[in-house]
Amino acid sequence: QSTMQAIRVAGAGAAGMSVYALYRLHLDPKVSSSHSMESLLNQMLINGAMVLLGHYSGWRLEADCQNAAKVNEELLLRLLQKHADTAYGRVQHLGSIRSREDFVRMHPMTNHGWYEPYIRRVMQGEANVMFPDDVKMIAETSGTSGTKKLMPVCSEQRATFFLCGIANVFQTMNRFFPSWPSLQKSCKLMYQPSYGYTASGLKIGPNSSAPGDSKRL
Repeated sequence: QSTMQAIRVAGAGAAGMSVYALYRLHLDPKVSSSHSMESLLNQMLINGAMVLLGHYSGWRLEADCQNAAKVNEELLLRLLQKHADTAYGRVQHLGSIRSREDFVRMHPMTNHGWYEPYIRRVMQGEANVMFPDDVKMIAETSGTSGTKKLMPVCSEQRATFFLCGIANVFQTMNRFFPSWPSLQKSCKLMYQPSYGYTASGLKIGPNSSAPGDSKRL
């Protein structure tokens, strides 16, 4: 009975959403005239989800900023413990670090060259070198500092970029421009990069969005 009730509620919600979308599609001048019913519903759902996610992400950011030093140290120690059993973590004794003071004392200041031997091992297909997660690709920078640099990318990096970066940008725009996001269609300009591949099959190229990553747009 509870399952049937949930189905009825979901059906009523979907029907209500469809009627509202139909009204917006035909009578609201702020809605793009090139929308179909399907594309309008899709944009409404995505906008609504991003607004909710943005508010949550913004609330988390504001709360973290109230005690930024403590939050940053907790994040540092959490990351160190997660990576303690990687090849890099064992060499640098990351599991022995218990405070930010320990980190400053035990871990040297580094640049990209410091990590190049480990990056080469990742590119050769070795697992658990720099982080325990699966490597998604090898990101290549644009080389504005003089030479292009390579950086392994894992799924956690992409999730963090979206949840703590994109979602906060969305929330800030919605906060200062309440009429945004609108139901006008937008144009996202991307180019298709030429990717290389490592001997182990990892993709090498820019880590930004490409047409192949956004087939529904």
